[in-house]
Amino acid sequence: MIIDFWEPSWTAFGALVLGITAIGGILTHVRVKDSFKQTFPIVLIGILSFVLFFIRLSDLSDFPGFN
Repeated sequence: MIIDFWEPSWTAFGALVLGITAIGGILTHVRVKDSFKQTFPIVLIGILSFVLFFIRLSDLSDFPGFN
């Protein structure tokens, strides 16, 4: 996400990728029956990344290849 300093559209893309990865992490934690205490960090990362994605969604139209 450091590229956001030069290209703000990459923030939305990076947040989306991180959010999808978080969904996979949450499913894995649930599958191995981890406690909520062990699952909470990836839940928090997922929530924050999707919030960031929706905040920066309008910048995604400037993403390379979408023009």
